Amino acid sequence: MNGDQPNPRPGFETELIHVLKGVVDELPADTASLTIGRIPGHAEYTEPYFEVVPTNPQAARFNGHAVITDRYLTIGKAGGCEFCGFSQGGQVVGGATGSPRGRVL
Repeated sequence: MNGDQPNPRPGFETELIHVLKGVVDELPADTASLTIGRIPGHAEYTEPYFEVVPTNPQAARFNGHAVITDRYLTIGKAGGCEFCGFSQGGQVVGGATGSPRGRVL
């Protein structure tokens, strides 16, 4: 395994990567790029990090990571938000770890 590549667990982590690739592939050519890797600054974590960057400078990028059944998401420059138990219909948790100012998107 490449040190920059994630090692997603079967289930939600793997499915999220598959869904993101499908969404970006469905967009018109050269609309956005998708990067999948490890969480920046945390090479010891093997969970998948994703970033979708649109080619339109007026459009917002989004990024985040998946851990077991949870998803952390940041859209544009807004504060991030944690979705606990996301793969099982969980709920948004304001003020969760890593969620600046508890902002819920």
